[in-house]
Amino acid sequence: MLHVDESHYDLMNLDFGESSVLLQRCVSHTRGLHIAAIAEAAGVPTLNTTRVTLLCDNKALTTLSLAKAGIPTPRTILAFDVAHALDA
Repeated sequence: MLHVDESHYDLMNLDFGESSVLLQRCVSHTRGLHIAAIAEAAGVPTLNTTRVTLLCDNKALTTLSLAKAGIPTPRTILAFDVAHALDA
C-alpha cells in the first residue's frame, strides 16, 4: 500500500514505485482529490477514486447517481438562489 507524505509532485514524472494500490483517506478534500488523480494518472489502482470523491462532494450529483441506481432517496430540490430555495 502506498503511504503519501509528499507535499509536492512532479506531474511530468509520476513514480509511485512498486505500489500496488492507493487507499485515498486524506482528511483534506482538495489534497485527497489531487492525490487520487495523480495516482490514477500513474496507473496505480485507487480506492476512493477521483470520480467517487467528486461525486460524494456534490449532493446533487450524489442524489442523481443514487436515483439512477434505483436507490431510494429523500425528495431533493436544487435551487440556484435564495428566493427559489425559500419557495421550495
